[in-house]
Amino acid sequence: MSSSGSAYIMFLVYIVGAMVWTNPKQPLVFLDAHGAYVVIGGFIVIALIAVPWQYIKRFFAMIKTVSRRQSDDAPVVLKQIVEFADKTRGNFTQAKSQLDAITDPFLKDAIQLLIDGFEYEEIERILERRIEVQKEREAAE
Repeated sequence: MSSSGSAYIMFLVYIVGAMVWTNPKQPLVFLDAHGAYVVIGGFIVIALIAVPWQYIKRFFAMIKTVSRRQSDDAPVVLKQIVEFADKTRGNFTQAKSQLDAITDPFLKDAIQLLIDGFEYEEIERILERRIEVQKEREAAE
């Protein structure tokens, strides 16, 4: 858990403890729907005033992206790597014909760079740059 998550939990424990300590017979007396509406509504209004609209729109898009469940395709990619290695073992000239069987675009690009004769360091640098560009693109959306 991150330090902010731990701090949040400690703050909630402190609030609940304070509610029980100040009024042990009725600790929920401090929970009020009208007060919650004022606090939450005020928070929303202040956020709308202080934050540019483009960031607010991006926030909702990020929530939608984060809440979407994505499938884990790592086993499929790993299986394709093993099959590719088995079929091209000892005869790398068959690599081009086996390239169409790979579905992961990042892996396909990496193997294509290998087929084209790039050195290991160059391939690593190119792929790391592609990852950086993808992260920048996602951050800009």
